[in-house]
Amino acid sequence: MSRFTEEAARLRALTNPHYNCAQAVLLPFAKATGADEETVLKLASAFGGGMRRGSVCGAVTGALMALGLFGADDPETVSRFQACFAEAHEGCLDCAELLEKNALAGGAKKPFCNALVTESAAMTERILLKKGKLPLKGETAMKAKVYFTREITPESVVRLYEALGKELPGKVAVKVHSGEAGNQNFLRPDFWKPMVDKVDGTVVECNTAYGGARNETKKHLQLLRQHGWNRYYTVDLMDADGPDAELSIPDGKKIKKDLVGKDLMNYDSMLVLAHFKGHPMGGFGGALKQLSIGCASTAGKAYIHSAGRTTDQRECWNPPAPQLDFLESMADAAAAVTRHFEGRIAFINVMKNMSVDCDCCAVAEDPCIKDIGVLASLDPIAIDQACVDLVYKAADDPGQKHFLKRIESRKGIHTVEAAAELGFGSREYELIEI
Repeated sequence: MSRFTEEAARLRALTNPHYNCAQAVLLPFAKATGADEETVLKLASAFGGGMRRGSVCGAVTGALMALGLFGADDPETVSRFQACFAEAHEGCLDCAELLEKNALAGGAKKPFCNALVTESAAMTERILLKKGKLPLKGETAMKAKVYFTREITPESVVRLYEALGKELPGKVAVKVHSGEAGNQNFLRPDFWKPMVDKVDGTVVECNTAYGGARNETKKHLQLLRQHGWNRYYTVDLMDADGPDAELSIPDGKKIKKDLVGKDLMNYDSMLVLAHFKGHPMGGFGGALKQLSIGCASTAGKAYIHSAGRTTDQRECWNPPAPQLDFLESMADAAAAVTRHFEGRIAFINVMKNMSVDCDCCAVAEDPCIKDIGVLASLDPIAIDQACVDLVYKAADDPGQKHFLKRIESRKGIHTVEAAAELGFGSREYELIEI
């Protein structure tokens, strides 16, 4: 989260004083313009609780007032904001209806409203950044924080997560790579155990879209058992049964929807555990790949690989999409999942066992570059950019050129570039070594 979103979340979490949803969203943006805090709070005081009658959610009205303050209140922008918010909540904009659906799902009121405030503030900030309204004159854009340690142990993973200062709420999905049959490089279940235990999470995976041991539910469940995932964790193969869930991407570069395993909708937050390594198609795989290809169902993977042409796992390869279209489709899908868990998602990348090939390869090259370390961030774009930068800095490693050849020949950095243009993170970061 960046500064406006963080401040909105902080304000809403307070109980004394209490800030309604409209006040919590509006105030951080208003203060940046020099507006008087007392006046802003009075202005938004009657907009909490859906204008105190269950009407339009205060998180929405507060955001619309913030957009107006920055001169980003043209009809298209206002309409798009409302459409994006509604699409994320089954078409709902009204406070009463949102709360009713949350209650029926067994959710508590305050955490739900807090999450709406965080989501709305983040959407507002993205719009203002894309329109050039932020950063303000004389300011520089805030850099994402990426924590880094050279120690690669299960315990160091937990320490980096703790450095984030982020407690993931509710039921936590922990996205891992289960490893293709025959692959020797994937990170084993026991490596991740302390981290998964820390968040009391459920390990989640999805079926693939190519021949192998993971493209059908029965085979994939068997492999999960063979690789030992069930020995340590509750495991959810999110697309074991249909139908898929659909996440909208109104601003997608190549695809306008992301098809994910339907069980994704059962989780309140997500921890993305990525093994950073090369990839035969994407150049490299890290947090963005876990969000996009990793969370997509079989049909969703086919849709990404074909840049929206088909959902059939056989047809998507005949032919596959042009390379840049595929990479931009991955960025689109990563945006969809990140936004779905807005403010309730964290990322850890482990730079170990780094082959030029992915963990999805049954026949993979052995690692060619020395282990580098563990990284953690709340920004998926920043953490992947930091990993790539660390590879470039490893100039004395005899395997560096071979690894970089894989990234560069597949134009892998374009996924990061496209993701940054979508505005759900930043390539600018501060690397904090622990």
